[in-house]
Amino acid sequence: MASSARQILARLESTTSPPQPAALPGEILREILLRVASHGDLARASAACVAFRHIIADDDFLRRYRSLHPPLLLGFIDGGEFRRAEEPHSSAPVGRALALAADFDFDSYVPRDGWHGWGTSDVRDGLVLLTYGPWIRRDGSLGVFPDLAVCDPLSRRYRLLPPIPNGLLASIQVNEPNIKSFSASIVPSRVGEADTTFRVMGMTQCPKKFVVFIFSSITGSWSVAASTTWEALGLDAPQNGRVLDYRHNSFAYGCLYRKVFQKNKLLMFNLSTAEFSTVELPPKHDELEIVIVEAGQGRLGVICRIAPSEVMAELLLASRSEAESCERRSGLEEMQAE
Repeated sequence: MASSARQILARLESTTSPPQPAALPGEILREILLRVASHGDLARASAACVAFRHIIADDDFLRRYRSLHPPLLLGFIDGGEFRRAEEPHSSAPVGRALALAADFDFDSYVPRDGWHGWGTSDVRDGLVLLTYGPWIRRDGSLGVFPDLAVCDPLSRRYRLLPPIPNGLLASIQVNEPNIKSFSASIVPSRVGEADTTFRVMGMTQCPKKFVVFIFSSITGSWSVAASTTWEALGLDAPQNGRVLDYRHNSFAYGCLYRKVFQKNKLLMFNLSTAEFSTVELPPKHDELEIVIVEAGQGRLGVICRIAPSEVMAELLLASRSEAESCERRSGLEEMQAE
């Protein structure tokens, strides 16, 4: 019996343990995590183990993830007040958490020269562009350029932007008294850009030309991105001080869109090539408030406000291969995603 027991024990000891599954290579694991569609599930995966957290916290991973998965609609800022997404919207829990964690009382921590409050000009990529002024000067004239600041309400960090230098204006034959209007927007971030950098676009309408300035957080200064004349765009010189609407800019597929005042026409500015062009809108859009949006698959859409409480959404652009079958082409089939 003892001999049999020893033989059995020897066999058991000589039996190799079953092979352990091989660890997934880092690149394969990264590709798997990139395909996690839910932001909440990705956060839970990050908390599961150190290896997952190391991959998910990487800046390159986060940039790729954001390019593949649309950001959550957490809410919007209206009159300086954050209005979060509410139930039954799927982003309501995250919106509620943001409302508790962020500080949207910008006047309490962003300094300003005066007693008026900051205004909200644009919100993009988790940043808020604030404007202050412009105000009437001592000589009685009205200034054109407001003070600008970019703020992260979650961290309460901010950056005050310097004014556009007079020498830069003079280099393109622009004098501030001749500027009819100025507006600013945060430029959508590009794939590969660090999360700590940003750009602000400033647009000036002058009697004979339209100029785009860019502020870079990397250089800390303004530069001239492009300029063109109204004549080159086939547009009339400013009437009542403007060629373009005063409403917000739209960004889609790497281009800026701005509606021409009381015209069925858009001004388009390609951010990659710094080229201007105009695009015809369908009839009866001259008096409408519109926003250009990405409709997916390289297609553009427009949201129109046709009444105080009524909006209309239209598909204006098919992909180039579908353009021939698009019923409402309206000259928009030439605009494509870069």
